[in-house]
Amino acid sequence: MSILFLGIQIYFWTKGTTLGKWLLGMWVVYEDGRPASFGTMLVRELIGKLISDLAFGLGYLWILLDAQHQGWHDKLVRTYVVLRRA
Repeated sequence: MSILFLGIQIYFWTKGTTLGKWLLGMWVVYEDGRPASFGTMLVRELIGKLISDLAFGLGYLWILLDAQHQGWHDKLVRTYVVLRRA
């Protein structure tokens, strides 16, 4: 991972999103609608997604099965992914 890419990711994590989510108009929020904090994004993206990956991707497929459409990485930090209104 290049230093530039890491810097870009960290910037977007401070905003409660990722580069890909930002391009799609999506944000990670807490249950009350506040944007996820940098610390939450760090845990979600690095630890939570590692857990989702290590289980043969089941943590991501869980989004399709879950009533709240949360992956394991979201459940870990109690977040939701939402579309940002224009």
